[in-house]
Amino acid sequence: MITKILPIEKLKQLFTEILLNNTDKVTKIAPGSVLNGTAYGIAKLAQKTLKDIAVIEANIFPDTATGQYLDNIAEMRGIAPRLGESKSSGYVRVFATPGTQYLAGYHKFFSDSGITFEVTESYTVSDVGYGYVKVKSEQVGSNTNIPPLAITNVSPIPVGHEYAINEYQMQGGRDTESDEVFRQRIKRSLNILSKNTLEYLTQLFLKYNSDILRVFNYGFTDTGKIRLAIVTTSGRQLSQTELQELLDATQEYLSITESLQYGTSNQSLELVNVEWEYIDISFRVDIDANYDVYSVLKEIQVNINQELDWRTWDSLKKVEWDNLLTAVKRTKGVKYVPDNHFYPRTDIFISKYKLPRVRGFEMLNLQGDLILANNNIKPVYYPAETDFEFIATVLKDI
Repeated sequence: MITKILPIEKLKQLFTEILLNNTDKVTKIAPGSVLNGTAYGIAKLAQKTLKDIAVIEANIFPDTATGQYLDNIAEMRGIAPRLGESKSSGYVRVFATPGTQYLAGYHKFFSDSGITFEVTESYTVSDVGYGYVKVKSEQVGSNTNIPPLAITNVSPIPVGHEYAINEYQMQGGRDTESDEVFRQRIKRSLNILSKNTLEYLTQLFLKYNSDILRVFNYGFTDTGKIRLAIVTTSGRQLSQTELQELLDATQEYLSITESLQYGTSNQSLELVNVEWEYIDISFRVDIDANYDVYSVLKEIQVNINQELDWRTWDSLKKVEWDNLLTAVKRTKGVKYVPDNHFYPRTDIFISKYKLPRVRGFEMLNLQGDLILANNNIKPVYYPAETDFEFIATVLKDI
C-alpha cells in the first residue's frame, strides 16, 4: 500500500511534537493526564483514518493491492476475473504394431500419480512401429504438469499396443491465478481500448475463455475471411464447437468488418488453433555421479522450456540448436555434452504461423545407450544404435 499505517505510540509522538511546538503553556504530558488521553484519542482516530485511506487505495491501485482487493479492481474495470485452474497437455510416445489405433475420447493414459490424460486426436501407428499421441489431462492444476517418464499405462489397451512413455514433461497446467500474474494482467487491460489490435482481441477472448494465452493473425482465407489463430495456456487445441462458441460470444464487440453481416449467417472472422512445429531432441551426456539422474533430466527440460517459451516467442526468432545445447550444458550435474551427438544439429526456422514445441526427447550416455533415469523406462524399446535424425524426420508430420 502507498499509505503507511503507523502504530498508536508513533502517532501520539507526532501529536505531542506538534502541540509542544505551537504552545508554551504546556511543557510535558504525563501518563494518565488529560492531554495524554487526548493524544491517545487523536492518534487512534488518525490510525483509523489511515486504514480507511489504505483500503481505498487498495481498491484503486493494482500495484499495491492483493487478494480480494485485486478482484475488486478487476470487477470495477470490467476485466475478466481471476483465472482458475487449467489442464496440461503433451505427447506420449507409444510402441505398437503398425496399424494400432489410439482413439480420441476413448483411450486414456495414466500417470504414476493418478493423473488421467485423454487422447485429443486419434492416432494410428505407422510402419515405423511407434509414434506420438497428443493428450490432455482430465484434471486441472499445476499438479497435472507430470514430469517425464511418468505416464506408462493406457486403458482400454488397444490391440497391438506394447509400451507407452512420456519422454517430455506435460505443460500448461495452472493453479488459480496468483496475485502477481493477475496484477500484470490488470495493468495490461487498457489494451481492451485499443480497438482492432491483437491485444484487444486477446483481452476480449480471455473474458470468455480463461485458457486463452495469445492470438495470432494468420491473414485471410480463400473466401476473404480474417483468420485468427488461438494459443491456449495449456497448449491444448480448442474443438470446433469451442471456437465457434468463442466467436459467437464476442460477436457484439467486434468491428463492422469482422462481425456477422445483417440478414446472413456469414461471419467475416474465422478462428483456428495455432499450428505447432515439433522439436525432437536427442543427445549424449556425461552426468556427475553425485547427482540424481532423474532430477538432472527434469532440470534439463525446464531449461529447454525457458528457451522455447510460448508466451514470449516472436515470429522473427528461430530455434537455435546451440542455444538448446547450452540449455543442456548449463544444467547442474551435467559434466560433458558432445556437440557431434546432439540433435538437432542445425537451426530450425519456425514458420510465422507456428510455435515450437518439444515432442520427442532422448537422453543417452556417452556410449549411445539410453540412460535409465526412471524405473518406468524400458530400454528394449530404444535400440542402442538409433538414427534419431532419420526417425524424427519421418515422424515430423505424423
